[in-house]
Amino acid sequence: MKQYFAAALALGLTLPRLNAQTAAAYQAYVNSLGPSYYFTLDNTLNASVGAATFTENGSTAGFTSDYWGNSSGARLTHAQNDGLSTPVDMINGGGLPAGNAAANGVGSLSLLFYTLNNRDTSTGQRFIFGQGAVTSSSPVTNNAFALFMENDTAATDPSSLRLRAGNTTTSLITSNNILPSTWYSLTVTWDETRNAGELKWYVGPVGGTLNSGTFNINDASVVGNDGTFYLGNKDAAFANGFRLPTSDAATDELAIWNRELSSTEVNGAFAAIQGVPEPSSFALLGLGLATVIARRRK
Repeated sequence: MKQYFAAALALGLTLPRLNAQTAAAYQAYVNSLGPSYYFTLDNTLNASVGAATFTENGSTAGFTSDYWGNSSGARLTHAQNDGLSTPVDMINGGGLPAGNAAANGVGSLSLLFYTLNNRDTSTGQRFIFGQGAVTSSSPVTNNAFALFMENDTAATDPSSLRLRAGNTTTSLITSNNILPSTWYSLTVTWDETRNAGELKWYVGPVGGTLNSGTFNINDASVVGNDGTFYLGNKDAAFANGFRLPTSDAATDELAIWNRELSSTEVNGAFAAIQGVPEPSSFALLGLGLATVIARRRK
């Protein structure tokens, strides 16, 4: 095969170029989708798109290496009270009184998160993000919007990855299928005007398979409230930071839209994280190699 590649180069053909696996390439793709807010978290808590800034909660968190190996490209959660918060209501949904079935919020959220190195044997759920009444102990206001790792005291499937919206919770990945110390991509899109399947979710390990599904919430529920949005914790007062005593976790590339992304756009972002071959270049190479092989056979 090497001789064919050499021959192709001799003919002046261009080998397919892999898109650089850089944060810049992924960020360019996300920006092309027109987010309302975008936190790259590259050594800054300011949004690169949208007028919003995160405030630190806790005192021991900082920045850490991102998926691409940039040393200050992601946000670290080191202690139980660590996390970020912004009073800006970035979630286009919710904000309506509980029981209002006329909710009409439409939006999307995507982020990358780095999983824990072991099962959670603690007594508190570990929140990756949260807005509204996100736990069962909160007042039932039907406005939760949160992603968290379940704790080992849960009645079913401890250490699973779970999504909560309205007053309903669903498991996205069972604990036995979560890869430890791995970067994952998550996207959630929603349209509260649908009678069923109001939310769609997409999640998978970077470099692996992106799985998807739908999530039903009842007509009395909305996606989040109009209050503070938290990243890496459920709020500033509780020890529900996304970490373990034996493991720090991280979040990165938080983007939020006021429209529902299509499955094509979500899959495109998942591919852009890793860098993908240019299809036109592969087609050109295939045609060139076929020509070279045909010539050699003659």
